[in-house]
Order: sequence, then structure tokens, then C-alpha cells
Amino acid sequence: LLQMHRLTVEGADFVPDPFFVELTESLLRLEWHIKGKYTCLGCLVECIGVEHILAIDKTIPSQILEVMGDQSLVPYASDLLETMFRNHKSHLKSQTAESSWIDQWHETWVSPLLFILCEGNLDQKSYVIDYYLPKLLSYSPESLQYMVKILQTSIDAKTGQEQSFPSLGSCNSRGALGALMACLRIARAHGHLQSATDTWENLVSDARIKQGLIHQHCQVRIDTLGLLCESNRSTEIVSMEEMQWIQFFITYNLNSQSPGVRQQICSLLKKLFCRIQESSQVLYKLEQSKSKREPENELTKQHPSVSLQQYKNFMSSICNSLFEALFPGSSYSTRFSALTILGSIAEVFHVPEGRIYTVYQLSHDIDVGRFQTLMECFTSTFEDVKILAFDLLMKLSKTAVHFQLSNA
Repeated sequence: LLQMHRLTVEGADFVPDPFFVELTESLLRLEWHIKGKYTCLGCLVECIGVEHILAIDKTIPSQILEVMGDQSLVPYASDLLETMFRNHKSHLKSQTAESSWIDQWHETWVSPLLFILCEGNLDQKSYVIDYYLPKLLSYSPESLQYMVKILQTSIDAKTGQEQSFPSLGSCNSRGALGALMACLRIARAHGHLQSATDTWENLVSDARIKQGLIHQHCQVRIDTLGLLCESNRSTEIVSMEEMQWIQFFITYNLNSQSPGVRQQICSLLKKLFCRIQESSQVLYKLEQSKSKREPENELTKQHPSVSLQQYKNFMSSICNSLFEALFPGSSYSTRFSALTILGSIAEVFHVPEGRIYTVYQLSHDIDVGRFQTLMECFTSTFEDVKILAFDLLMKLSKTAVHFQLSNA
């Protein structure tokens, strides 16, 4: 119908046409909880462009983001936002040959997003991160630089305690630091951010990463850990800096009192271990072929044997920390986390059938003292701890049998 009407006014300036004006105003007057409003606005944007809607009310992007706390409206709202920001970018680029248009586009579509990530409620942040942020970064990966710049400026604001404290966040608020880590995590998980040392230094400092890893708000810690563990490539080399950050995280986060947080920590670390195992296969093949040429797009600049040794040292250090956490009298949450992570290590770095290289074997690091430490876990009053200790011992004994058979 919109296209038919547009044809009737072809040759003239159809934008001020009363039909389009009245239709736009009547749609905007509807409440945002009416789902049909989103689809109709999307059709109107495709027909006459988003500029004319923004001219009526420039707060439309913020209004749509505000309703994303309602799960039933999230798909409609995110689709409409995508239709709008795509149309707006095409319009702005056609109107000017200069790069100044990107500032206006960022102000319209990215700034309201950052405000929600810093100040919105929990549901708003979660749905915006899951639905809107990936779409925005996929369409405009270069916007990540703008996001990082704005959020870093907010974090660094030192004009007073009242301003700087919220920018960092607290146990009740993620703040700008939490928003920064969420943006970087999504960007890396979708392939917009690589883990090269120089890239990390350009975007976020070592101190900022550590700040996120021990933040008061649990989700900031999880997002920072996710940034380090998750990647769109399963064979991406884990850098020395990342391994140091992971070791730093484990030192301070095994005693989480939230079952959900413990589960997320263990899941993310398992992803990291899988990445180490997968990337070690690439490094091992390079070492065996004695090729000096680095694989395309790989981020390591050193000899494969050096990276493999760093992997071994890292995994050995991680296991040392985890076994030390199982001391007599340690809390339930600490034991649960340590045993679960050790179980993941035993599972990921098992002795496979065939000639596939394994960079680390937990069973090789088990001595009498560590065996006794696991046995003492059976004296725990918590059934979960006993089960995890038993499962770990079974995995280790199975690995030892496979190792002996393979060398027989």
C-alpha cells in the first residue's frame, strides 16, 4: 500500500505528503507495547527513510532501547533498530562525501546503546547485549573504536568521587567498565577483535583487564573472563598476556558464592582449555614440519616450540593453584570450583586414540601428595565435592591406563 501510494505522487516531493505525515504521527502515538507498531514502522522506514521519522522525534532510538527490558518485545525492537540504523547510514553516506557523517550516526545509534549498558536495568542490559549489540557491530565493526573511546573516557573521569565511582561500577552496578568489557567480549566472540598484543594495548590496558577480573560486580568479572576465553576461532593462539590474566583471575575468583557464577567460570575456562588444545595441534604440526613460515592470520610471532612450552608451563601453573585451593578447611565453593576445573582439564587434555599431540597431561603431575589431597575430599560433608573428586580420580586413572597402553 505504501509503495502504491508513493507511485501516485511520483515526480513530486512525496515526503510532505499528508498521507505519510499522518501515518507516521499516528504510528508514533501508539504505545510501544503494541507489537504491530514495530513492523509498520519498519515498512515506513523502508519506504520513506528514517530521517523523516527522526525529524519528528529524535529520541526514537532511546525509546526503543528502553522497551528492550521486556523479553516479548525484544525481537521486534531489535529488528526495527537494525532496519533504522541501516537505512540511516545509507542516507547519511549519500548526503555527504566526508567522514563527518559517522559522528552523527554514532550519536544517534551508539550513544543511546552505551547509556543503557551503563545505566539500564539488568534485563535491559542483558537483552541489548544479546540482541542489539551483535547486530550493530556486525554492520559497523569500526564503531567498536568509538565505543571504547567513549567508555574509556567515562572510566578515566576523575572530576570527583560521585562521577568516577559510578563510571567504574560497584557490586550493584556494572558502570562504564562493565559496558566496556561487554562490548569487547561480544566483538571478539563475533570475530571483530583479535588477541594480538598490540591490539590489546591499543584498545584496553593490562590494568583495565585486571580491574575487570576482580570487579565487585560478578557480571563484569564474567564478561572480562569471557573476553579472554571466547574466540570465533577455535585454533586462535592464546597469548602469554592472556595466560597471565587467567592465572590472575583464578587466584581471586575460586570462592564465588553464586552457583550460577561458578558454572559460568568453569564453562568459560573449559572453552579456553579447548582452544589451547586445538591451537597446540597447529603449533605441533608447524614444529614437526620445521617450517619457519607462520600460519596465515596467526598471532604468535615466536617459534612454535616456545609457544608449546608456554602452554605446558601455564597448564602446570594452573593445576598447582587448583590443588593448593583444595587445602583442608577450604570452603565448599572453592573446592567445587577447583575440582570442576580440574575435571575439565582432565577431560580436554586426555590421551586420545591415534597420534594426535597432547600438550599437557594432568595425570603426569599427580604425585602422592596430590592423590592424598583428592582422597581427603571424600571426608567433605558436601556430596557434590565427593562426586567431583571421585569423577576426577576416574578420569585420571583412565588417562593413565591409556598412556601405559599407548607406550606398551
